[in-house]
Amino acid sequence: MRSEQIIRAGRSGYIAIPNVEVGQQVDPSKLLLSIVPERTELYAHLYIPSSAAGFIKPKDKVVLRYQAYPYQKFGLASGSVVSVAKTALGRQELSGLGMVSSDLAKSNEPVYLVKIKPDKSTITAYGEEKPLQIGMTLEADILHEKR
Repeated sequence: MRSEQIIRAGRSGYIAIPNVEVGQQVDPSKLLLSIVPERTELYAHLYIPSSAAGFIKPKDKVVLRYQAYPYQKFGLASGSVVSVAKTALGRQELSGLGMVSSDLAKSNEPVYLVKIKPDKSTITAYGEEKPLQIGMTLEADILHEKR
């Protein structure tokens, strides 16, 4: 038995992170896709081990290295901390998000979500401004004041 249903979004945007393929059976409890509104500001989510999260605060400067644009060739990007979560996430919550990196998976240490606002939503590659995209991975260094 085959059925089709059309769902219209409340505003214009684009599909990001589709989790289903054409012809695939869907599970009502699973996320099918995300719709991102046009002109959405991008934020990076960093998961910081609790042992390193103590002195991170909003407005701290951040150096970003996008894996899609190796910094050795395309340079470093910058941003700043917008927020630091008040509660930690355990390994179980992270795996539920599908966000467990190999380093985090090896440790049972809780992590804090640190939200970063990049200074630019593009990166210069081969003389062109390339837009950053949702789902791109990165590495970051959070700069602290010297004591």
